[in-house]
Amino acid sequence: MAGLACRGSRSAKSAATASSSSGSDDSYNGDDTRRDLYSKATCEIVRLQLCLEVTQATLTAAEGEASPARVMLSAADGRVAGTVLLFEHN
Repeated sequence: MAGLACRGSRSAKSAATASSSSGSDDSYNGDDTRRDLYSKATCEIVRLQLCLEVTQATLTAAEGEASPARVMLSAADGRVAGTVLLFEHN
């Protein structure tokens, strides 16, 4: 969602820049370039933050699902070990 917002703002900014500089080829402005690069970097940071949040939520959910499975596995290991010990004593 943030990516769409960033793309929309870039399009609007590009249109504004094109309309303001359409009369001259010598209208290069280093500040505009820096602002555009800053804007792109900001959008990328927002995108990466959203990806990180989704990844962290997925990891938390996976850990939550794995925890009961570990308990069941441990219980099953105990039962198997107990069964093996019973067979060894007989």
